[in-house]
Amino acid sequence: MMTFKIDRNIPIPTARRGTYAKYPFKTMKVGESFAIPCTDDTVHRVQINAMAATRNHKPRKFRSAVEREGKSTYVRVWRLA
Repeated sequence: MMTFKIDRNIPIPTARRGTYAKYPFKTMKVGESFAIPCTDDTVHRVQINAMAATRNHKPRKFRSAVEREGKSTYVRVWRLA
């Protein structure tokens, strides 16, 4: 049987609703893009936000791609439609 350590007095994080609001999805025009600096660990999360923006802001469409410049990693997001 697996045992778990029980912790006390760990603060509950605040709700993170509307994380896409911190990115300019609503104000972008077709053909525009922006880059988000991130670590290899957060690339997937940023790309998920881009997919959610496509789903939540129809008929807008976005595409994302990972760019590496030296030791830096970015996710670039383009508005397609």
